[in-house]
Amino acid sequence: GAENMILILLLLVFVGVECRVGGDIYIPDGYDCEIHPDCSSCVADIYCGWCHVEGHCAEGNGRRPNNTRVTCNGYNYGFCSGLGCRVYSTCSMCTKDPYCGWCSSQNVCTEAANSLPLFIRCGLLVSDSAQCESDLDKSNHRTKVASSTDKKDRLSSIIRPPQ
Repeated sequence: GAENMILILLLLVFVGVECRVGGDIYIPDGYDCEIHPDCSSCVADIYCGWCHVEGHCAEGNGRRPNNTRVTCNGYNYGFCSGLGCRVYSTCSMCTKDPYCGWCSSQNVCTEAANSLPLFIRCGLLVSDSAQCESDLDKSNHRTKVASSTDKKDRLSSIIRPPQ
């Protein structure tokens, strides 16, 4: 019973296996977040967070950087604090930042509060990532729109009598 559980835990500690709880994620050995040159690319990587004061990317999770030996002040995970919302090029990245919203009508990320845009007019502001179309859906939609427009242009040139 309990004695076996204690022995197993001691064995795990002795062989160096680390148990992770409370939202920690396993970062693969040798993973290098320093390849990300800026905050927006860094926080787009699930294994990384941005050290705002030092200006570098570090391995980490939603609570803290993984390496406590590296100085990391102003830690950002999932979004970049202190940057304008226009740095986000997709709805899913934009809506991770609690101070931003995705303006679908203009296809741009903008500063927002209480699901309302602050500095631009916007027909539909998306503030929840669950409401974002996937990037794949958007590119397929653009292709469909472009191809249907091309077909209309070809049809109108066929139907229209020569001038």
